[in-house]
Amino acid sequence: MTNRYPGKCGQCSGWVEAGAGTCARVGGRFVVSHTGPCPAPRPARVKAEPGAYRKDGRIYVVRERKFRDSPEPVRYAREVVAVSETTSDRLAEDGSKARYEEAPARGMVWELTEADALPLADFQALCQSYGSCIACGTTLRKAESIAAKIGPVCGGRQARLDKAREARRLAEVVPA
Repeated sequence: MTNRYPGKCGQCSGWVEAGAGTCARVGGRFVVSHTGPCPAPRPARVKAEPGAYRKDGRIYVVRERKFRDSPEPVRYAREVVAVSETTSDRLAEDGSKARYEEAPARGMVWELTEADALPLADFQALCQSYGSCIACGTTLRKAESIAAKIGPVCGGRQARLDKAREARRLAEVVPA
């Protein structure tokens, strides 16, 4: 008989909407299944690596944080939002006022991919204009960090993302 209530398919564990499958009594309980063959499983979602990304004209930062309670670090995304010059309280190297704030970007850690990774040169330009690393928020103080326009840890992460994005682009252009 047709299922009157939604539920998980007993064969593939996929979701079956009410009226879109069949229902049969098995061992004293009702089991829902798809009508016909079960659909192909969806690909597993992957969280973005820590670093800076640009998607749909917006800049996002993915960070990791280790909590005492959790065995694994938690990754989360935040959007980098520029604040107007009138409310800014800091001058950039070129004399212009520069400041940014971060806003929560719920769910974006699942949407960002290597293709969205910010190129290293753009990342360095943002860090220089804001006077701090946008990936971790640390003020650039050491002479080598100021000269490189980026800190060594975040620079290494962003360079790896940049290389992975470039390798993926080359793999798409030149078929194996």
